[in-house]
Amino acid sequence: MSFLDDIKDSISDFANKAADKLVPKELAPFLPILGAFAPGLGLAGTGIFNQYILPQLLTAASSAKMQGEIDPTQQAITGIMSALQGPVNKQKQRQHY
Repeated sequence: MSFLDDIKDSISDFANKAADKLVPKELAPFLPILGAFAPGLGLAGTGIFNQYILPQLLTAASSAKMQGEIDPTQQAITGIMSALQGPVNKQKQRQHY
């Protein structure tokens, strides 16, 4: 179990250092909200990065900036929300219009 803890600590340390350099503390609480809207805004184009990776990165930066480590619960919630907004659900939404 200590191997997994070492990996988690190293990832959290990296995210914390990156968030300290890139994210102002005033904007950190709003990054998960921006992550939820990122796929619809088209901030980074379309595809996997905009749909799945960008919300995860924004949530990780926010939790690292505010708490000093990445919160796995927030990451799981963001991943579930990204999956629910996936291409299958988008096709179903288009059929209703």
